[in-house]
Amino acid sequence: MAGSATRHRVEGIGRVVPLSGLKKDILNIVTEVSEFDEKVTITKDGEPAVVMVNAEYYEGLIETLEILSDKKSVSGIRQSLKDIREGKVQTLDEVFG
Repeated sequence: MAGSATRHRVEGIGRVVPLSGLKKDILNIVTEVSEFDEKVTITKDGEPAVVMVNAEYYEGLIETLEILSDKKSVSGIRQSLKDIREGKVQTLDEVFG
């Protein structure tokens, strides 16, 4: 991780970079986020202001939020998990013969 920006790690939100560090090291930070799946929190006046994630991760978050906001989907997921816990499952051979 090249660059002169001051960097810290905070559990759960990735690397923390102050806004001044982003200005100095934007190319390296964007490369780390886009190519290496790094998550970076940009702080302004010492407080988290922006979180950078790559496009694939962001799209996955949006898809997950859409699924979880659909009551019918969540109900189906909960029922499936309950069925698994209760052993109400079938093998692929049982399903597709």
